[in-house]
Amino acid sequence: MGLEDNPASDLTLAEKRRALDEYRTKWDTLNPIQKWEREVADFDYGHQASGHGVCGFVADTQKFIEFLTLKSVSRGIPRKEWKLPLPEFDFFNFAIYPPADALAVVERRAG
Repeated sequence: MGLEDNPASDLTLAEKRRALDEYRTKWDTLNPIQKWEREVADFDYGHQASGHGVCGFVADTQKFIEFLTLKSVSRGIPRKEWKLPLPEFDFFNFAIYPPADALAVVERRAG
């Protein structure tokens, strides 16, 4: 799983094992308190990017990048959606970095 022991922890090995088992059980029995479904037209999503809780995607037939954040009650994050128009040039791809409010859009050029 890629987990490593923290030797600075005050927990005994048995307590650490119990915490790990509880963590796994909670994920295995996850029951969402809220479900959100979205209907989309009959098309495939093209370019996608995500980072730091923000997802962005471009529908192949649309002229915008759509973004969304999922709601987190425990972290105080509201659910939010917004759109940005695609640039007028020959769009190739994009990347996002929400902590810096950064969006990089890549242009396709011949040659």
